[in-house]
Amino acid sequence: MQSKRIGLVVALAAGLLALGVGAASAAPGEATAKANVRQGPGTQYKIVDSVKAGELVDIAKCVDGWCYIGKVGTDGWVAQAYLKKLAPAFVPPPIIIHPPVVHPPIVIRPPHHRPPHHRPPHHRPPMKPPVCKPGKMLPGCLHPLPGPKT
Repeated sequence: MQSKRIGLVVALAAGLLALGVGAASAAPGEATAKANVRQGPGTQYKIVDSVKAGELVDIAKCVDGWCYIGKVGTDGWVAQAYLKKLAPAFVPPPIIIHPPVVHPPIVIRPPHHRPPHHRPPHHRPPMKPPVCKPGKMLPGCLHPLPGPKT
């Protein structure tokens, strides 16, 4: 059971590898003249489509003067004499724009205690004027009141 599972994994990996290699080997190309697209690599194979001069194609592989192409329409084989390979198109790397980093504002607060000159004045209740009694001189009395007549 274990060996069957390993065999299946190996077969899948080989299949994926072969698929990737085939897809990666296609090259851009252009038809240089009107030509027939055939089912196989040779004139003995049936014509399935045609290409026009200047038509862009993907050249998958070439064998004995014939190239298998992919194009809009039916894919097939075209004589290599009617094709030219093009340089791969330049694909610029993606531009990645990162969002700006926003830092919280820096708040500087005064210390919890303040020096004495920063303290507000203490609120004292207003002073009541002294009660000036006749015959007695009290602080705050400007002049003594006349005392009782004797």
